[in-house]
Formats: sequence, C-alpha cells, structure tokens
Amino acid sequence: MPDQKAYNLTAYCADTGKQVFCWFQAVPNHQFVAGSVIDHDGDQWMVIGVRGDSTAEERRVDVRLVTQPED
Repeated sequence: MPDQKAYNLTAYCADTGKQVFCWFQAVPNHQFVAGSVIDHDGDQWMVIGVRGDSTAEERRVDVRLVTQPED
C-alpha cells in the first residue's frame, strides 16, 4: 500500500446530520470505517458509514454517540 498523507476527518451525527467534530491532519495510514470507534473529547463515537462525497484529503463520516451502560 502506498504511503498516505494526513487527511481531514469531519464527523456528522447520524441522528441530526449536524457536524460534531472535525480533525485536521488526522493520522495517516488509518482510515475510519463503519464499526470504528473514535475517541473525541472524552466521548466515544461509532462510525456508522463513510459519506460518498469523501476524498483522500477530506474524509466525511456519519457517527453515533456510544452510550455506556449505567452501573
């Protein structure tokens, strides 16, 4: 696999369609796909899917907040 440059990752809430976070220069050589869990500001978001308008430089994903079971 050829080396990949860093890319921007924009995450949208699957329930509201609103942007929930954007990372600039995300980790190269790691692509978030459906089922991946992203830790962001103390929350965990599960990737539901990758948007069709994503590019190698700008990856857009739909995510859903992962809820933790209450003790």
